[in-house]
Amino acid sequence: MKHPQLRGIDPDGANASSISELLQHQQDAARIEQIQAETLRDAADELCLQASKPVGFQATSEQQSAISGIAAFCRQSGVGTFASFNGPAGSGKSTTSRLIRESLINAGYTVGLCAPTHKACQVLADACKVNKSETATFASLLGLREKKTKDEVDFVPQPGSKPRLDENDIWLADEASMMHPKLLKYIEEAADFWTKIIFIGDQAQLSPVKFGRVSPALRCTPRFDLTKVMRHDGAVLDAATAIRQTTGSKWRIPFTKSIIGDSSSIFTYADKKEWQHAFLEMAAEHHEKDDPDAFRVIAWTNDEVNRLNAGIRRHVYGRKAAPFLVGERVVTHSGVKASDDHTELIYGSSRELLIRHATPVEFLHPACTDGKPFLSWELITQTDDGEPPRKIRAIDPTHEGRMQVFLKQLREQAFENMQRGSGQHAWDDFWDLNDSFAQLQPYWCLTCHKAQGSQFRNVFIQGRDLDRAAGGANERRRLWYTAATRAQRAVHVIADPEVKL
Repeated sequence: MKHPQLRGIDPDGANASSISELLQHQQDAARIEQIQAETLRDAADELCLQASKPVGFQATSEQQSAISGIAAFCRQSGVGTFASFNGPAGSGKSTTSRLIRESLINAGYTVGLCAPTHKACQVLADACKVNKSETATFASLLGLREKKTKDEVDFVPQPGSKPRLDENDIWLADEASMMHPKLLKYIEEAADFWTKIIFIGDQAQLSPVKFGRVSPALRCTPRFDLTKVMRHDGAVLDAATAIRQTTGSKWRIPFTKSIIGDSSSIFTYADKKEWQHAFLEMAAEHHEKDDPDAFRVIAWTNDEVNRLNAGIRRHVYGRKAAPFLVGERVVTHSGVKASDDHTELIYGSSRELLIRHATPVEFLHPACTDGKPFLSWELITQTDDGEPPRKIRAIDPTHEGRMQVFLKQLREQAFENMQRGSGQHAWDDFWDLNDSFAQLQPYWCLTCHKAQGSQFRNVFIQGRDLDRAAGGANERRRLWYTAATRAQRAVHVIADPEVKL
């Protein structure tokens, strides 16, 4: 939104009969212009603040400061592109974010919404009371896709896509604690002079993967903070706040008994067996109802995630079930390419898919030097976002080991070819085989990092796994806090008879 440039007007009847009078008239005109500009700014601030208040809503001083401060930042030019808005669970951050968006729209701006994952986009859309189609992931907004290697995370251009930051005057970027510094760099390069981006997040949550510190996105200035927890109506929020406020070598509170609250509860179980039985029964019940957000199990390591997912799947489908079944929900472990065109990215990582059709097929890849095809599955999958069904290919678990042998051979060959000066094309054969199969896993259990940004009614925390996380007390505190704040109704943990932290 462009604001009119006001020009100073000489007062009526002024007669510039001398140089001193002329200078005085010019000063008066400049002062009039300044007063007019200040009046418009004050009126705009008041309009933004009043428009952001629904009937009966009483904003706190912190919320009022954030709403008016962000409105003022967005109105000014030449003061930078980024601002940040921080707040812990229960501080009213989601409500304030919605009010900020509404006030900016009422002031004449176009405002976009973005978040790191599709699940986080859905949570943001719900908070702002809009359709998920009105949101975008960080990567898609920049025309990028995530590329993971063993040691680092990077982002590469997505063929056929380009940055879309210029589609709106302002972007509200939620769950910015997950934003990797590399992605922030791409945003800096893509944003034009007029675009404003407000990073929203919770500094107490987990840092970006492989980074280890609070995302620089949440340290951008001007910075607006909510510090006071406004809601004390549930056991989950009370526990999360207590975990966040632990200090020193203590990273969480003990869980010794169940606490049943009006809006949320903490359920404790005598031992691991009882805890596992609870989520196994919940998995069976809600599978029949096709209720995917009823619960999640959150752990720290991929090994524990795989172990728990295997146990849940066996309980739901039986020991002799095929590896992929019609009606089964799965999650992409990494980006999924089209089976017939590896330049086309069909799904990004952590996308939740419903299998519509599953057919076992043989697939002979040029890497199969023994002439024997891979046993694989041709799947027709669909998201819950209304996207059209897509065909993908997944390796049968019985041939996973064989595929890894060929990948190892191609990796070694690629290193040799690079030493001979083949450049990045030395890896073409490796990536061609790697991208031939989608990496999928059951959706019930996930790591704390992948759960970030999502919300589920029930969250089962594998506390023993979180308690042994690398990184010391600070990292474990962030893990526990992030896991607990994923729950909307209840947290389920194994009871601590006596905790020494």
